Amino acid sequence: MDLENGVRKTMVEKMRKKFANLDLTFSIGGQISFDLFPKGWDKTYCLRFGGAGLGREGGKEGLLAG
Repeated sequence: MDLENGVRKTMVEKMRKKFANLDLTFSIGGQISFDLFPKGWDKTYCLRFGGAGLGREGGKEGLLAG
């Protein structure tokens, strides 16, 4: 339904306009989801605060390296 009708795209466009004053990022992902979060808070945001054990520069390589 979404691929045919662009429901999420339309919804996200309307939310961007309505909440333009809040400095949010909107993104469409997967088949049924959309995300919204403060600018700069993408999925890697939490890696900045992981501390020791995360590997190089807090990157995901350390998390996956066992």
